[in-house]
Amino acid sequence: GFAPAAASPTPSPAAPLLRAAQVSASLSSHFLDASPRAIVDQGVVQCCVSCALGAAMEIAQRDWPALAPLFHYWVTANLAHGAEASGLLRLDDALATLTAQGICTHALHDIDQSQPYTLPMAAIRPSPQAFADGLQHTIKRVQLRFQYSRLAGPSWVNAIRDELRHNRPVVIGFHLPQNYAT
Repeated sequence: GFAPAAASPTPSPAAPLLRAAQVSASLSSHFLDASPRAIVDQGVVQCCVSCALGAAMEIAQRDWPALAPLFHYWVTANLAHGAEASGLLRLDDALATLTAQGICTHALHDIDQSQPYTLPMAAIRPSPQAFADGLQHTIKRVQLRFQYSRLAGPSWVNAIRDELRHNRPVVIGFHLPQNYAT
């Protein structure tokens, strides 16, 4: 039979040195050529994932008009059932929405972005025109793969810097502890 080791193996003493060398090799800074068109105040709506993904899509597709994060939030939370009980979206479900239903233009799901988002705003069902437009603004496939990928390698810092140097937006997701004050 096989029995796993009682304790996980300790990393090589050289691992921190290798990581430090890789990070210090790329200590430059870089700004993306474009920024999202609108900064939104998500207010009490747990739509930070939708706002981040919408902004990333606007940066990646500079010729598209402004996009509607609350459309994406509504579709992910209500059709894909991709929201937790608190209303927070799971990043994998949010990305699946962008690949299947997309995100419509702001003009077709016209929520006032000058005001903080409210729960009644987030509850507005998008129109059939918004759903049709969303299909025009999806994450496209390149052969069998989507045009996004998880970062990999020994240093996420280097991977993020490399993506930004190539003018590609980076969306970072993480899990909050259950007792995190929202």
